[in-house]
Amino acid sequence: MPELSAGSYDRHAAEAALLNYLTTTPAEERFDVLMCENDVLAVGAVDVARSAFGLRIPEDLAVVGYDGIDLTATPAYNITTYEQPLDEMVTVIMDMIRGRRALESVRLHGHLIVRGST
Repeated sequence: MPELSAGSYDRHAAEAALLNYLTTTPAEERFDVLMCENDVLAVGAVDVARSAFGLRIPEDLAVVGYDGIDLTATPAYNITTYEQPLDEMVTVIMDMIRGRRALESVRLHGHLIVRGST
């Protein structure tokens, strides 16, 4: 399974990484699902897939982001994402900092928001 490295968490880096991949990979060999480390990368990927290659999301390329930012919910993107439990994350870390909770690994559960990009 190919891994694309954007090098940084911004949409321009995602655009460049996906542009390079799509330019150098024959259409019949391309992956059909792109899972991004955050929603900003997913936005950049969707932009370049549509504008530079005319790909349809999700018919030609399914895209999933991570973080649950508002932009992904807009009709222009409609990206499936995994939303982290930010309020709970802040509470837990603040309790650790203030000594009200042991310094330990904690598993918190977010939720998948399925939209039109998958």
